[in-house]
Amino acid sequence: MYIQAFRSENLYTWMAGIEGALRYFDGVPVEILIDNPKAMVIEHNRGTHDVILNETFKSFASYWGFTPRACVPVRPQTKGKVGNGVGYAKRNCLAGREFESWEAMEAHIAKWLVEESDQKRLGDAGDTPQARFESEERMVLKALEGKAPFPSIREVKERVSYRELVYRLCCEEAEYEDERRIWMGLTIAHFPSVKTLDGFDWKSGVSVDQRQIEELSQCRWVADGASLFLLGSPGVGKTHLAIALGREAV
Repeated sequence: MYIQAFRSENLYTWMAGIEGALRYFDGVPVEILIDNPKAMVIEHNRGTHDVILNETFKSFASYWGFTPRACVPVRPQTKGKVGNGVGYAKRNCLAGREFESWEAMEAHIAKWLVEESDQKRLGDAGDTPQARFESEERMVLKALEGKAPFPSIREVKERVSYRELVYRLCCEEAEYEDERRIWMGLTIAHFPSVKTLDGFDWKSGVSVDQRQIEELSQCRWVADGASLFLLGSPGVGKTHLAIALGREAV
């Protein structure tokens, strides 16, 4: 596993994070599966599965030689692969901890990766992620070949026109305001716990129409000013779905 913390989620931090992972694993995979962040995925048609990627991100993928693939929303086979690692890292690396500085947090993450995450025992086999990576995965990665960071990332750091700088500062501010709005919305909502649609067990035998829930997650009912009622016996997941849909609405 590789983790890197950023203060924003724009295209350049996504690419910097991917480059950090490529250098951490010392190689490039054939394919990289991503979620659907707006910075990288302009449009993902849920009906046809057609994906329109950001042109700069496509150039970034071509530069490093991997095929980008966007996971299908709410599909466990792909969405789960992306989301499960995030949840594991949050629970085991960061939850319940406070740091004196951003640098202290980064140091903690780096140490946790090497000493804990890479060395945890995997099932009855008793091997570790580090051992499994060395025996099964490292040899199929393409060599980095000493490549420098993607040119556009260097340009952001080294040579940016005033017009471009103002534009990017405005984008950063807009992202910050959006993140702040979401944080305030979640705070005001006072949800009793964190529940997501990704974490719902659709195979539990409960008669829940997954397609209907996915449709409700688009939150058109909120825009229409409608109320949503979830009816069912105790223990079927009403609270989980209510919280998850509430978070989607925020």
